[in-house]
Amino acid sequence: MVSVYLGSIGKKTNSTYKPDASEMTLVTGELNQDFLLTAPQILFELDPKKAPKYNYCYVPAFSRYYFITSWNFITGLWMASCTVDVLASYKSSIEKQTLYVLRSASEFDTYTPDTKYPVLADRSGRVVDAGSMFTSDLSSGCYVVGIVNKSTGTGSSRMGAVQYYVMSPARMEELIRTMFADIDYMGVKASEISKELQAMLINPFQYIVSAMWFPFQISVWSTVVNLPVGWWSMKGVNGYLFTAPYSSFSRSISVPKHPQTESRGKWVNQSPYTTYSLEFWPFGSISLDSAKLVDVSTLTVQVRVDHVSGVGTLRVIDENGSLIAASTAQIGVPLQLAQLSVDYGRLQGTTGVALTAAGAGALTVSEQLPQDKQITLGSMWQGIKRTAAAAFSGAVDLLSGNRSISDSLGHVTQTVTQQAAAIGNAANSILADLDVSGGNGGRAAYSFNIYLHMHWSSIADADITHDGRPLCQLRKINTLSGFILCKSGDIAISTASQGELDLIRAFLEGGFYYE
Repeated sequence: MVSVYLGSIGKKTNSTYKPDASEMTLVTGELNQDFLLTAPQILFELDPKKAPKYNYCYVPAFSRYYFITSWNFITGLWMASCTVDVLASYKSSIEKQTLYVLRSASEFDTYTPDTKYPVLADRSGRVVDAGSMFTSDLSSGCYVVGIVNKSTGTGSSRMGAVQYYVMSPARMEELIRTMFADIDYMGVKASEISKELQAMLINPFQYIVSAMWFPFQISVWSTVVNLPVGWWSMKGVNGYLFTAPYSSFSRSISVPKHPQTESRGKWVNQSPYTTYSLEFWPFGSISLDSAKLVDVSTLTVQVRVDHVSGVGTLRVIDENGSLIAASTAQIGVPLQLAQLSVDYGRLQGTTGVALTAAGAGALTVSEQLPQDKQITLGSMWQGIKRTAAAAFSGAVDLLSGNRSISDSLGHVTQTVTQQAAAIGNAANSILADLDVSGGNGGRAAYSFNIYLHMHWSSIADADITHDGRPLCQLRKINTLSGFILCKSGDIAISTASQGELDLIRAFLEGGFYYE
């Protein structure tokens, strides 16, 4: 005879739940003569007309709990076929073990990805508008003009022979207007060279080596009055000098998170579940490594723009100053430069024209001068006028009837031939050509704000109760609850048989419930 606690217990086969004796009924049973300790068969005198309602039992003599797998009625007795419940029987030994837990329902590592569930094809997006750092309005920006001059300025505003000046749109307009509206600032007497010829021959624009518009205001420290250009000074035109070789800007951007972060963990903020990109023109669209943004709530966009080259350097950093991304782009908008020029090389190659250090002159063959006589621009201009007058005289004779068409044309041709050898080509050289360098840049990029784009995909619903979540840490079993999945279930229990240890290992590595 053997004492047995019978009960109707609701528990999972892979649970450590161990019912209390108060939940069960103590009865007496009889063991078959031959039985397995892990799978005994016990006979009970129960109501033969009613099937037993019990599904669980505890045998104190064996210190083991059993599941009743079936009931058989034999010769007036009910026989219970039992199977040992190793998790309940050895709960006190199991709960003291420290094991590597892969998954747990009560605790999880928010950084460990859970690939148990599929990603849904419901790609969604969000845009964070961080406003604008620059302007596309010309009046709100400024100009930086590089001028070769006699200034002795030093510091950040000078590089080599070029002095750089900051100019507001109004002052830039003053500079252009002064250069083309009036050339009195050159100090050349009109009696020596007419103003018209001065405007054609003397080009102050050749001393302006660069001009660039910046989409922001550059700080200044001093005003330069009567801006020096080449050998001259522009009266009434002022500019400014830099205080530093570059301007600095920064902007903060909040980083949105995946909507399932709280329920699934921070790992959902990594690719491929979440992707980020920074749209910042003219730097373009920059992909950001989402793995670097898992714990980042705010990004700082830093930009430094070189005042001379106009090149901007972009740095995207997190709250700790760690670099997330970097890039460079042309921020300063280059401006097209134009100038009037004379091809003096062509002029010197003309027959009958002599060039001296003092200037250029145009003479006919019959008016050759001593080599020591200097020829001025004024004498060249007089030669041009005499040639034009002679040609005009031939045309008047033709119209008045004093000469025939052939004679008149011959006269004009002869005059031009005699004079043009010394004048015609020179006149072509004197007439200035328009030389254009560079090209105007665009401002459209600065009309866009700075945007942080986020795209994410949802993950299928999780069954945390039955599957737990990734933990991947060593844990003592009794510090957890609910579902637990261990990496290795090899444990030592001195009172358990090898078969029971194998069963325990299978449960620990296959997943069990600590209750």
